[in-house]
Amino acid sequence: MKANILNLLLAILAIIGLSSCHDDDWNPNVSGGEGRVSLQSLGIDVSDGANVIESRASYDVSGFAVRIFDSKGLAVGSWTYSEMPEVFTLPVGVYTVEVESHTVDKAAWDKPYFKGSKEFTIVNNDIVNIGVVTCKFANIKVSIRYADALAQLLGPDTKVEVVCNDEGMLTYTPDETRSGYFAAVEGSTTLVATFTSTIRRQPVRLTKTFSNIAAGQHRIITFTAKTGDGTLPDETGNISFGGTSLILDAEIVNENINGNINVDEDLIEGETRPGTEEGGETPDPTPGENTISMTPSQSLVFEPKTIDASSWADGTPAYVDIHSDNGFSHLFVAIKTTNGPAEENFEAAVDEMVGLNFDLAFPGAKEAIYRGLGFPVSAEVTADGVTDLRFDIGQFVPLLGAYSGTHNFTITAEDKNGHQKIETLTFIVNK
Repeated sequence: MKANILNLLLAILAIIGLSSCHDDDWNPNVSGGEGRVSLQSLGIDVSDGANVIESRASYDVSGFAVRIFDSKGLAVGSWTYSEMPEVFTLPVGVYTVEVESHTVDKAAWDKPYFKGSKEFTIVNNDIVNIGVVTCKFANIKVSIRYADALAQLLGPDTKVEVVCNDEGMLTYTPDETRSGYFAAVEGSTTLVATFTSTIRRQPVRLTKTFSNIAAGQHRIITFTAKTGDGTLPDETGNISFGGTSLILDAEIVNENINGNINVDEDLIEGETRPGTEEGGETPDPTPGENTISMTPSQSLVFEPKTIDASSWADGTPAYVDIHSDNGFSHLFVAIKTTNGPAEENFEAAVDEMVGLNFDLAFPGAKEAIYRGLGFPVSAEVTADGVTDLRFDIGQFVPLLGAYSGTHNFTITAEDKNGHQKIETLTFIVNK
């Protein structure tokens, strides 16, 4: 009998593949006691510039640091992402989970720093699903380039010293292909680049100071050379040749975290930028939030209406079609039921078999179970080009009739831009 019950629960949990706890009419009790947070449900997206890199498929987040802080800012838990427990017990209250790629350096080569956070509430005798934390690029990237007219004149002693955040310093040579990454320090918003070289047997030094430096920016500094009248002092990069001179200068382009490009200085002559008439395509705007839709079959309805599962007929179509213009990054599932220890204990059996909170996009050790139920998992959800999913639960709904009470299965679909659509199926069983 127990085996039959567990099999039924497994089937029902297939429906769960459609859920993630959400009930607008449910008011959590935060007055005392303990609850649990599902760390297994924690997903990490990495946002680098305008692009969101799917975390576990394209960017290694296993070493990211995960910390939980209480409302007073005290750390109550700390792990690396790959070593987190599945669940963690906490006193009732409001918490913040913070995720960062590493301890940020004052200055380092090719070491982008990503950071994100999310607030959640622990409720007495309940489990909360954290969901996705998007870690955004959070330090300052600096690249050094040379215009062609200057590159062919550079002496072997050429270098550019870049100082940012008052302490971080890196030295770039002409053959340096790496980008430097500097910590963003509150109150420090300037960057100083000092160019030195010997050009045509003459030493030259040019110092440029740039302002409004902030986290998430990519500053591209290009040194240029133009002819001039020879009247400017050497500190500006002037190299005199009798009545004429070669004047050095620098221009900087900022690619910010939204993918937009701002020019702080005059452009190099003849050069074009994205968004200008000859400068390529203007970056696409961020897609709107209304890009996800869920359509239930005729036999199903979303809240606030309920579904009577007591007399459900075998063979009745029961499915939900989910569409996302921007593809899928996560499909969370959460189950909430009134059938507990005093009844058939539907909740305990479900929790044992498939869990009460999970993500079909990243199913973990239970992937074979979900796949065996006929639901899309892993790349079947997250692969590029996947914009439509169907969850067919027709063979499982009749099984709910064996368990009295109210059973909520909430579907949370999240697209690759972080937008979500949440719907709940509520089944009522009266005996």
